[in-house]
Amino acid sequence: MVKELKTSKIRGLIAEHGITQKDLAEIIGISEQSMNLKLKGKRQFKANEIGKIARYFDIEVDFLFN
Repeated sequence: MVKELKTSKIRGLIAEHGITQKDLAEIIGISEQSMNLKLKGKRQFKANEIGKIARYFDIEVDFLFN
C-alpha cells in the first residue's frame, strides 16, 4: 500500500512556523511555482524534497503521510 503525502500538513507547518511557500521552496531548492503546483497536488514531491521538509521542520517523514 502506497501512502499519499498530505499537502495539508505541509501547509499547516508553513503557517505554524510563520514562513511563506516561497521561503520553503528556497529552503528545499525548488521554484516557487513548483512548490505551488506540488501543494495543489498537480505535481508530486520528490523523496529528497520530502526529506528536506522533514529536516527543516524537525519532524518525522511519516508525519507528512498520516
